[in-house]
Amino acid sequence: MTPVLVRSYRVFFALLTLVAVARQLTVTVAHGFSLTNFFSYFTIESNLLAAIALLAVAFRTSPAADWWRGLAVASMTITGIVFNLLLRGVDVPTIGWVNEVVHVIMPVAMMLDWMTVPARDPIAWPAALRWLIFPLLWLAYTLVRGPIAGWYPYPFLDVPVAGAVTVAAVCVAIAVAFVVTIAIVRTIGNRRVAAT
Repeated sequence: MTPVLVRSYRVFFALLTLVAVARQLTVTVAHGFSLTNFFSYFTIESNLLAAIALLAVAFRTSPAADWWRGLAVASMTITGIVFNLLLRGVDVPTIGWVNEVVHVIMPVAMMLDWMTVPARDPIAWPAALRWLIFPLLWLAYTLVRGPIAGWYPYPFLDVPVAGAVTVAAVCVAIAVAFVVTIAIVRTIGNRRVAAT
């Protein structure tokens, strides 16, 4: 795959994501939804991270950029898995095509990018495990802010409704899934590096 082609599809998917998020934002705000709540969704944050990572590696490839791309791949993979296992069919106020872009197309696009274009250097376990910082910080923020704001971004994290035991079990399950995803993303990336 030529560098021009790689750069082109990375820019395309980054812009697609930004347009999708911006479109959802305008509709959401127009209906009186809190701006803070909008940016508190893991889906929104991980999609913005993916767009920034794609633009970063499209115009500058470095070990640091690849580390961020790996984080985006892992985060988007979890976004896709959680949505399709726990939230598909749940009535959420989103635009149909935006919903598919941020929950299906982008997770697939990020994984295909990772599988197609390897990182410049192998990613060590300690570096890969640092990808956990992002979702753990998001989870802490969500659980602390939830009772204060009286709002949770996802029903499976709504402690007053789902119950603390259920929320804890879901958090553990997602954390395990994230660790497994990190291991898979790292393994795929490092094998592709070794093969080049």
